[in-house]
Amino acid sequence: MNIKDNFITSINNLLALCYNEVIEIGNGALVTFTGDQSGYAGLWTGVVSLAEAVIEPIAICLVVLYFLMGMMDKLSSENFGIEQAIKELIKLFMGVYLVSNSLNLIVDLIGLGNGILRRTQGYLLGTVPSLDITVSSLGNLGTVPLIFVSMLIAIFLFVQWAIMMLMKAVCVIRLVDIVVRAAMSPIALSDMFSGSFLNSHAMNFIRSFAAVCLQGALLVIIASFVPAGLNAVLSSGDYSSGWALLGDVAKAIPITVACFLVMMRSGSIAKEMLGAR
Repeated sequence: MNIKDNFITSINNLLALCYNEVIEIGNGALVTFTGDQSGYAGLWTGVVSLAEAVIEPIAICLVVLYFLMGMMDKLSSENFGIEQAIKELIKLFMGVYLVSNSLNLIVDLIGLGNGILRRTQGYLLGTVPSLDITVSSLGNLGTVPLIFVSMLIAIFLFVQWAIMMLMKAVCVIRLVDIVVRAAMSPIALSDMFSGSFLNSHAMNFIRSFAAVCLQGALLVIIASFVPAGLNAVLSSGDYSSGWALLGDVAKAIPITVACFLVMMRSGSIAKEMLGAR
């Protein structure tokens, strides 16, 4: 195998690496606490224990406090009657039931987000074709220029890889965000029935948590633009000068950087979609 063959093999392997990184970003955006992700299963067990032993009792105390405050407010009203008392008692029971089963609601939202993410990932990865650069596209490029261009391209591709690692870090941030929100969910949901249902902090928490779950699908959509961008800029098929290939790889860097910057805003974008504050 000559130097051109080695060069083309290396370039295609690095391009395939970018595609594989996108797949791993999608898998990393999934949040499951059972099955093959046993490490996450242990983490989830700790979150459930913390919520049941510490957070839920505090949340129930808050629900009772909201109930007493509501009763005191109603008692000062001239229209207070048995109907108002029964209504407040019903809200108390509903509040206690909600905070006691808050993790079940969280698991349902996570499952919904994972379902959207899997469908999105399966569709997008099936629509983005792989890319192969052939030896013939290099024309009569000499050995010395080829080595020099190879060194510069290696630098650019390392930058690509580094940005993909940062994208993976965004997925880890999403996982931590979900775990922390899940652990504190009983307290966040404690005021669901203390005032206006739709405008309560609890409803905003549900919207925000749903946005974090939806964020996984957005991460996959954004990450899929990286191989799509590579396909867009590495499509001329004529790199006889060598510098043309270098220029096209350089064009892919801004695309990857732009995808990463948008990915950093994926959480706020998901909140806007669901109307969360």
